[in-house]
Amino acid sequence: MFEVQKFYMKTDYIRDIETFYMSPSFYDSLSEADRQILLDASEEAGELVTQLTVEQLDTAYDKLAEHITVVTEPEMRLGEIRAALEGVFDDWEGVKWPAGLLEKIRNM
Repeated sequence: MFEVQKFYMKTDYIRDIETFYMSPSFYDSLSEADRQILLDASEEAGELVTQLTVEQLDTAYDKLAEHITVVTEPEMRLGEIRAALEGVFDDWEGVKWPAGLLEKIRNM
């Protein structure tokens, strides 16, 4: 990348590194104990993948910083973004994800 450009803007747009997919019918066929084992293992795996991804990105950004004139981190305007998106996903509550999940995420 640094051979063709002098500038890089760090956006960290979307990284889907902790998502776990499974057939609902298979999940429903599991016992509560097996579901809990699966959830605990997936949470642990997600934390490990997040840690490894952060380490990998840090290494990549350090390498870029050696060769690129400017590595720019954009101003975080999460409040503005959240305000602009307020209500957009309300119709999906309990449809695309379990009821209450959106509020749980908002309160993080």
